[in-house]
Amino acid sequence: MLVMPPEEASEPTELSRKDQILRAYIDFVLNENRQPPSVYTFSKGLGFSESEFYQNYSSFGAVEADFWVQVFERTRGKTTMDLAWERLRFRERVLLFAFTLTQNLLAERSFALFTLKQNRAGERAQGIWRRFHDAFHSFFEPLVSGAIESGELMNRRLLRDRYVDAIWAQTLFVLRFWARDSSDGFERTDEAIEKGFNLTIDLMSRSAVDNVIDYGKFLARNRAIL
Repeated sequence: MLVMPPEEASEPTELSRKDQILRAYIDFVLNENRQPPSVYTFSKGLGFSESEFYQNYSSFGAVEADFWVQVFERTRGKTTMDLAWERLRFRERVLLFAFTLTQNLLAERSFALFTLKQNRAGERAQGIWRRFHDAFHSFFEPLVSGAIESGELMNRRLLRDRYVDAIWAQTLFVLRFWARDSSDGFERTDEAIEKGFNLTIDLMSRSAVDNVIDYGKFLARNRAIL
């Protein structure tokens, strides 16, 4: 069982203008169940100019993208601060990250559900997920490389560059599953995380097929003495 690190108490700090916009946007969406009608009216309601909004965000979609990047950063921080992190194998690190991600989202589930429902496909969705995707890849690529070097993952020449993509795809599946999960304590989501990521990592690890290939190579190298 992976133990989550305790919350650390921190002194309240004044929000930056960017964070003020993000929090106000979340509040508007949760109260109205829609985006603000325009940047102009949204900014005016906050008591500052439209240009000040654009100095921080290019669009409402960029605000939503920032929400997901902040969720990722909090998840990465809590995950890597775990006292056991350096001793964990790759599989355990992936599971810890996934469990922490869904736990972090509980505090803002309503807004997360809004963005997940609104951004299933299309150009706008691609923009919202792109920064989360890029941050995710930057975090997991060195972890995958380390797992390949240690032998935990197989160094398959044609597939190794797709390993992080497979973990990303499984993460998106878990988020969409979590959005529809009505089980007590999101138990079904926990099961989806455990089964889905374990299978994904099993497919990246040594298998019977790899053993057959290695044995075939051995026989080919030693056919002169057979």
